[in-house]
Amino acid sequence: MSFVQSKSMSSDIEQQLQTLLAKIAATRGFNAVEGLILSYLLLYPLPLTQREIADSINRSQSTVSRALKRMTKRGIVQWKRRSGSREMVYSAISESPQELILSWITGWIKTNRLLRNELVSIIKEQDSNNNVRIKRIVRDMIDTIDYVEKLMAPVIISLDRQNSNKDNHIEVDR
Repeated sequence: MSFVQSKSMSSDIEQQLQTLLAKIAATRGFNAVEGLILSYLLLYPLPLTQREIADSINRSQSTVSRALKRMTKRGIVQWKRRSGSREMVYSAISESPQELILSWITGWIKTNRLLRNELVSIIKEQDSNNNVRIKRIVRDMIDTIDYVEKLMAPVIISLDRQNSNKDNHIEVDR
């Protein structure tokens, strides 16, 4: 079984991570397909063909081809020919995209932690008002923030290990 075949059967959590990373990338100027490609190349850092990438992210090969051309021009992705073959394989360029994604995730989590702290203070204020409905909504929001942070923990740990810049380090509850 090839690498891509085993990865195309990725778990729901891996798919959620890819989707979340793609959304984060979209807020930084990448379109959705570019975000999916970048997240896939960062999560599974092996050189892959256009077809392997397209199969892995469930997009057409022509869509992936256009996105890879744009990403190559932007200096995010590099390509080379497989030895003894006409096939081109693509990979994320060095560490810079990983550092970029890590800094995005770091900023996003720090913002969410600030939001979580504000939500906790709202619950404390509502204790005196006995407003059950507001407390329930706020607790649901806090639970969502906690869930997403736990979901992101493996990505943060993986990127943090590869990142030599310790300024972006985040402590993750494990």
